[in-house]
Amino acid sequence: VRYEDLRALAAGAVRAVPALADVTVKRSWAGLRPGTPDGLPILGRLPGWQNVWVATGHYRNGILMAPGSSLLMAQSLLAGTLDARLSTFTPERFAE
Repeated sequence: VRYEDLRALAAGAVRAVPALADVTVKRSWAGLRPGTPDGLPILGRLPGWQNVWVATGHYRNGILMAPGSSLLMAQSLLAGTLDARLSTFTPERFAE
């Protein structure tokens, strides 16, 4: 976590809630939110692997996209074939 980023976030929080001005930061952490080169998540069967499916690359929208992604992925896994609505997001789009 960079000090400059933490300070900017804290300043925004204080603008929104002035009572936070007297709060002391005791610790901070950074979580990984993997993104993809094209900005779309990767959903589907991993090429070259028989039973490996992935759901990753949602970046900052993971919390918003998780319900829909997980439902379609679960349905695909149970059916053994990718739901057509996920065809745009397959890992194959990165194959050379």
